Amino acid sequence: MTTRSEPKFTRAGLLQILASAFQARGGEISPILQRNGIPEAALTEPDRLVEASAFYAACEDMATALGDRYFCAEIAREAARRGEPTLRDAVARAGSLGDFLVGAVLETSRRFDNVVYSLRMAKEAAIFQIRRTRRITLTTTQADAVGIAFYVTLLRQGLGEVFDPNRMLVAAHSIDGVPPDIVTSNMFVRSTNVALSLTFPADWLLAPFAPGWIFSDGQTAAPSMPKDDSAVLTFVRDAIRRNIADRAFDLDQLAALCSISRRRLQRTLASKGTSFRKMREAVRREIATELLARHDGPLRDVAWEAGLSGEAAFGRFYQRSTGEPPGAHRRRLRSAR
Repeated sequence: MTTRSEPKFTRAGLLQILASAFQARGGEISPILQRNGIPEAALTEPDRLVEASAFYAACEDMATALGDRYFCAEIAREAARRGEPTLRDAVARAGSLGDFLVGAVLETSRRFDNVVYSLRMAKEAAIFQIRRTRRITLTTTQADAVGIAFYVTLLRQGLGEVFDPNRMLVAAHSIDGVPPDIVTSNMFVRSTNVALSLTFPADWLLAPFAPGWIFSDGQTAAPSMPKDDSAVLTFVRDAIRRNIADRAFDLDQLAALCSISRRRLQRTLASKGTSFRKMREAVRREIATELLARHDGPLRDVAWEAGLSGEAAFGRFYQRSTGEPPGAHRRRLRSAR
């Protein structure tokens, strides 16, 4: 039975995930806990109540200590890719994005009291929203980044080709702690009223949702790699496409999604006359060309969506892959239109 708490508290589970990653990078967590009045027991008791403001401050302290403003967002992104225990039941039962979000609202409302989750639907748009139950006056850059990075990554991964960042609007206090390959400036609206609000087309709610999480019974929320050799490349290509914006996505992570070993995946791709690097380059080139055709924003935004670090890297990649600079390609398309 889950006990209810005062709205100013949150549970220690998320703090434990962040603290573990912080210590793995050489950080000393004890001084941060002491400075913010958080007992050491919070590191071993997931359901222990932690004062929400203290948790937010600890997140800021960890990012500052590491000199990495994207620290919490990167941990959240990894959790979205590998699976988050609180939402595993919601994912396991979901056949569509709508199923998942309804389940997510129910699961999180049972476990967290300092925030309220809601899902509102209209004819044209759906709004998934997280509101804090009390006014917070201190900085919440890292806490905001956790929610944004987690849910945007989860939607991108679970929806696959249905996901289109140009059809999503993200509202939050700021995206200062969010890597630009997760949320670009044209997707963001500043809001002081909510911790996070995601607005997207209502038709996404009916789309199949399969983030690929692996469960304790060995089952996944997405199909495993097919045994039919003719379908292997299609499956691998789709997995790469769904994760192309994540620059940390590598061969090991692809193998995990395929539920096979790294070496077996390498041998399988080699038998098809290709490799992870070659397939990723081909997928990135295809996505970049699609984005240039329909995205009129800055080239740096196109670069981030294609999984590259910035406009210069994107220019070099596109010139090498197609023999034409991206700006010239875009101008040619506009002229043709």
